[in-house]
This record gives sequence, structure tokens and C-alpha cells, in this order.
Amino acid sequence: MRVNDRVELMEDADTIDKGKVGTVIQKDMYCVCVEFDDDIDGHAGEADGLDGKSGHCWYIKESSLKVIRTPAVGDRIISKERRKTVNGFIPMFARGKILLVDEDDDTALVEFDYDIGGHEGGMWQDLGCKDGHTWWLTPDQYVTEEEFIDVMLENTTKVRSLFRG
Repeated sequence: MRVNDRVELMEDADTIDKGKVGTVIQKDMYCVCVEFDDDIDGHAGEADGLDGKSGHCWYIKESSLKVIRTPAVGDRIISKERRKTVNGFIPMFARGKILLVDEDDDTALVEFDYDIGGHEGGMWQDLGCKDGHTWWLTPDQYVTEEEFIDVMLENTTKVRSLFRG
């Protein structure tokens, strides 16, 4: 978790209801300061020199938050699970690049680094896709390479949790 990450509160915290969404504006070894989108009758972080929106900020344990990942074209990804495709499969830890994102449901068209027996180039040829290299994935089916590296550097035992959902 980093400053500027969008996060969702996964459990009630003090007087803040589960499900509230905000942005991390400070992180230390014990907790993060989140500026929530809604007024939560909090503070602005001014005691720590932060310039958050008045009434929107609160310090929360990192373990109570989930980073909201928004896939972006060009992101490098790693698959989290083995998946059947048309003519083959995507192995766990397969690497690829997001070519297209469906804004309605955040599914991503991924071009893998090698043939996974996926979609034929046909309708995606204008994107320069290679035959058999592409497949649509939902955000829970992959992690970004950046996210994977961050977790590896932070604590190698957390890697297992990424791939167990």
C-alpha cells in the first residue's frame, strides 16, 4: 500500500462504516491516514502537517483496507491462477500486458508473452495482437508486476496470500 492508492475499508473502524472509499495520504509503520471521499466526522491530518479535507481523514490499520486496483492499458500483469482457454491454458504466474480495458466491468484484454491457446488475432488485430496470445481477465485473476514486486520486497510470506485470494 502506498500514498495515493485508492482504498476501501473492509471492516468497521471506530465510527467509520465498512465499505467507505478514500485515498491514502500518509503511511507509516503502524497505520495509514486515509482521506475518505465522504465526510466521516474525522480530521484533516493537520496534526501531522497533512493537508487533507476537513472531516474526511482518519488513521486506519493497513490490514483493515483493500487497495482498489484499476487496470490500465500498458500495465504488465502476472496471472494468479491456471485458467482454461479456447485451445490451451494460462498457467499461474504467466506474464503479459494489458491491451484494452472494458470500463463497464474492469475486465482487461491481456496479451501474454507466449501463445496460451487464446483468442485468434481476428477482431483484435488492429491492436497488433498475436494469434493465440490474448485472453480477457477480471482484476481478481491477476496482479500487476509492480504490485507483485512490492509485496516481494515487503514480506515474502505475503506472496502466498496474493495467489490464494
